[in-house]
Amino acid sequence: MYFQLVILLVSMFFSSANENVLVIDKTDRTPIAGVEILSDEGSVLLNTDLNGMFNKSRLKEIGIKHIILYSPEYKLIDFKTENLPDTIFLEKREPIELEGVTIVKSAKKEKYFTVRGYARSWKLTNNKLSRYGDAIIEYHIPYKKSNNDFATGIKNYITEYRTFKIDSIKQRSRVVSISAYDGFFDCRIPIRDILERTKSYRNYTLENIKDSLYNIIEDKSIVGIAVLANNKYPAKINLVEEFRSDEVKKNIFWKFSGGEKNTEVWTGEGEERHPLYLFYNKKFIVNTKLGSASIEVVNEIFIEDIVINGNTIPDKSVRHIDIDRSYYSNNKNLELKLLEHPLPSNIEQQIRTTTENKNKFK
Repeated sequence: MYFQLVILLVSMFFSSANENVLVIDKTDRTPIAGVEILSDEGSVLLNTDLNGMFNKSRLKEIGIKHIILYSPEYKLIDFKTENLPDTIFLEKREPIELEGVTIVKSAKKEKYFTVRGYARSWKLTNNKLSRYGDAIIEYHIPYKKSNNDFATGIKNYITEYRTFKIDSIKQRSRVVSISAYDGFFDCRIPIRDILERTKSYRNYTLENIKDSLYNIIEDKSIVGIAVLANNKYPAKINLVEEFRSDEVKKNIFWKFSGGEKNTEVWTGEGEERHPLYLFYNKKFIVNTKLGSASIEVVNEIFIEDIVINGNTIPDKSVRHIDIDRSYYSNNKNLELKLLEHPLPSNIEQQIRTTTENKNKFK
């Protein structure tokens, strides 16, 4: 009996291990943590763990047939779930040369420094793409930091943007009429990283694993990973907040997936510390008279690693995005940004077949 039990446990161990897929860097052969696993429709399913692994059995449970591995640092790659190899090699993207920028340092220190970003967002309604938008933005950030995350002092100047709405879901529009409040196309950037700005109400602690790599712990559970620069400032954070409500547990598609996911990449320290990349994913359920609708929102912001001293306001810009309008003189710059930061082809194809909202540029 004892021998049979040992055989059973060993069998279960290898069966479980065989369901793990390892994602590693093609060049240096190191595991890559925090790679997002997306569905064809653009839903964020899960991400690789501290050891660069994800479990494919969780995908099989809900009938996912095709996935996309998504990371801002690596070339996109997709697989049929049934053909997933034990190891996936990701190749780093070739950096695209940016136009030269003259960085002016004034004799008398300015109150602000400026960084430029490309923001985009997509929204799924009942697991179907319902909205998309992208924008080019200047962020004017005060040198004097505020601890008030609702009044950071950062000024947004949006020089151009475009938004799309899917015609095919008009009959469901009454269910999701709260679009303005669901987080879609929230292109603000924080003044402090997520570990710093949540420390007053979240009990996050860091547990060193090796070198600069740390587990993020809350209530004795691992909820994310962090890489510290010089063992001091977070340079990369990947944080997951799991669903906890009984209602969401009924939705099998989200049964294993986080309610909120944050990825943040930061650079520098002191006065000019700022984010380089922000990824935010949120899933929730809206209840209406017509029934319930599952909503998922993804926001991404890519920021150029160039700091410009000063607060020179662009000649043509707006402070806020109207999610039912577009605003640009021509879309060349936005298309170039999309080439620089490519979307998964499945999502881009869905966008190409949608209707762009009317351009209100004047």
